Amino acid sequence: MEKIIVDSSKVTGKIRPLHGVCNVPWDSVTEELERNYIKDYEEAGVPICRYHDQGGRYGGGAYVDIPNIFRNFDADENDPANYDFTFTDFLVKRCIEHGVQVLYRLGITIENDNFLKHYHTDPPKDYNKWARICEHIIAHYNEGWADGFKYNIIYWEIWNEPEVRCAYARSGDEQMWNGTDEQYWELYKVTATHLKERFPYIKVGGYSSIGLYEVVRAGISPSQNVDHSPSKLFNCFHGFLKYITKDGKKVPLDFFSWHSYHTKPTDNSIMSVYIKTQLKLYGYPECENINDEWNPNITLRGKLQDCANVAANILSYQKNMLDMATYYAISRLNSNYNGWYHPYTGERLKTYYVFKGFNQLYRLENELESYCSNENIYVGAAKKYNKLCLMIANYDGGDTKVDIEIKNFGATKAKMNCIDKDSWYDEVILDGKDNLTIELPKHAVYVLTFEK
Repeated sequence: MEKIIVDSSKVTGKIRPLHGVCNVPWDSVTEELERNYIKDYEEAGVPICRYHDQGGRYGGGAYVDIPNIFRNFDADENDPANYDFTFTDFLVKRCIEHGVQVLYRLGITIENDNFLKHYHTDPPKDYNKWARICEHIIAHYNEGWADGFKYNIIYWEIWNEPEVRCAYARSGDEQMWNGTDEQYWELYKVTATHLKERFPYIKVGGYSSIGLYEVVRAGISPSQNVDHSPSKLFNCFHGFLKYITKDGKKVPLDFFSWHSYHTKPTDNSIMSVYIKTQLKLYGYPECENINDEWNPNITLRGKLQDCANVAANILSYQKNMLDMATYYAISRLNSNYNGWYHPYTGERLKTYYVFKGFNQLYRLENELESYCSNENIYVGAAKKYNKLCLMIANYDGGDTKVDIEIKNFGATKAKMNCIDKDSWYDEVILDGKDNLTIELPKHAVYVLTFEK
């Protein structure tokens, strides 16, 4: 039998917004979208949505991206007539109306078929003008410019995965950035500096790193600064931080964003701790650490193991220096990356309920000290006032029994929502109160709520 202990007298921090997502779940603008999919965000308590790779059958070339909104780079960037916000306005408005904040990626969508032709991956012809275009997009959504809005969108990300060049494609077939590392670093410097001067209240960041997998593979310690590595991706990380801090002048970096498709929570935590540690060493101790594109295993969509993998990673992030996370992705219902919906029917998959479950912790705000005797069973707990919530993810612990002890709380009633082989977040009333024993099947995810 395994043991889980939660001490309600020991608050260790805040539950962070780790159940964010990438994209809004539609292929086209329909009444069905209004009635169903966007409301799923609200029900799951999604705190933030990252806009990247957003498209659809009828609007794929019209959303979010700079070239979609400002189509002629040679036009006057100060003239509202040269901007087309139509589709992106619809996208942003629906999220804001349903209580979902926005992380807006300023840049382009990946061009996977660039070996035929690339359209928008070249560095902008004029970095200062590109920054001013970004300025006007922010002004549209935050200050009402060009018949816009006052949404107070805080997070603005500069480009996406600029390292995705020769590491993943043939030389010259760049999928995201058809330029050098140094050219991107300069674009970031120019844009971040300009935007923070114009909008001091927003948060700017980047660079949406494809991931520091070398940290895991080579066993690099969190405080180790490796100047040269076989990994081009790893070198880009350190090169970027050195560039924006050279000559003792720090370029604004409110958050550093990175991506990971590692399955193991331990691997993702190693990268998270390394990044947070390095940001402090480079002089950005307050810089937020954001994994805004992650998915532990796209081959497991619709399977119970996917629920356990996703839940275990979220709970691990909570304990390992990650400030925010957005799961990739909820758009394109026929994509393997979409873990929420069946690719043909659009019906919810069980992984959707993991996000709904973590939101129960998030709403209680205050993280509690929690422990499990089995390292393959991940736990997290939170409380507020007379309610306490415990989330359990059996990542790879096998079928087992678990003895649960809730210290210093005094519960009078308890219930459990179950995600397992036979259950879709079904609710079960528990007989035990502060001390109880439950059956925990392999790959199950359970959310227990205690009240007094």
